[in-house]
Amino acid sequence: DVCEVLSLIRFPLMSVEELHAVLQGGELKGRPSVLSLVEDALGLAPSAPSSPPAGGAGGSGGASPTMPSTMLGAKAALSTARSSQRTSLDAAVTHPWRFTRRSLPGGVELAYVCDGDANGVLRHIGTGYGTQAWMNPMLTRRVDIKASSPTARHTDPRALAGNKFVRHNFAGPRYINGRPVTWWSVDLGSNHQLMVNYYTLRHDGSQDFPRHWVLQGSSDGARWVDLRRHKEDAALRTPGQYASWAVLGPTANQPYRMFRLLLEGPTTSRETPHNFCLSNVELYGYLYRLDKPDVVQQLQQPPQQQQQQQQ
Repeated sequence: DVCEVLSLIRFPLMSVEELHAVLQGGELKGRPSVLSLVEDALGLAPSAPSSPPAGGAGGSGGASPTMPSTMLGAKAALSTARSSQRTSLDAAVTHPWRFTRRSLPGGVELAYVCDGDANGVLRHIGTGYGTQAWMNPMLTRRVDIKASSPTARHTDPRALAGNKFVRHNFAGPRYINGRPVTWWSVDLGSNHQLMVNYYTLRHDGSQDFPRHWVLQGSSDGARWVDLRRHKEDAALRTPGQYASWAVLGPTANQPYRMFRLLLEGPTTSRETPHNFCLSNVELYGYLYRLDKPDVVQQLQQPPQQQQQQQQ
């Protein structure tokens, strides 16, 4: 399977020439998520200065004196590939955090490759960190998923951690001071923290598509930090469809134990505009196990020292 092969590739370890060759090949056709991974790798690649063109610093017809021609060629190839695939990246390269290695020693990398892959944190925990056959981590009580409405026939938190499509599954609103509040939450447990960099949603079989929501993270369940906000997001538009998004920005530079999908506006449904319908969810990034003393020591270091180790 191509997705399984691509999950084994670490593009940041490849040279610019190798990345250029990947872009020139046909393996990435129809796989915009992998194009994004290649772009990340190009952003991390060193831009060693090259010699000025023959005409001097003000000459013409040569490569930029601060970027090798091979890098320029790879960037151009990536631009062409992105245009042909009609992909839209989540942040411009001008953002300083776009190409930052957001990891600390001791974390297990769970890289997003494609929608519906088996690389996410719920899958990883469900397989006992890759040591056994998968079991729903909700059933083994390794994670805890909750909804804003009570568990019922069509509100099954276990389904979100599962690998099967669910035709009807929604979180209903909880009214606070007369205002509807709807959410799904994922608690990875006291022994886990995840520095999330990607996440995937799969819609259920209904026509109630969310358009306004926010992904939040928390370490205690009391204080929530916005990780990615969606406004007029029409990525989910057919029943059973997958959609995935990168999680970027300064707030995503820290690991969290809990994550929440909070509905912030009406869905496309006229009858039930405050129901948050989902079949499955998956989170990706760097998983830290707090039952390992060396990992706890790394996470307890001052932020400045953590940033130095990330570089």
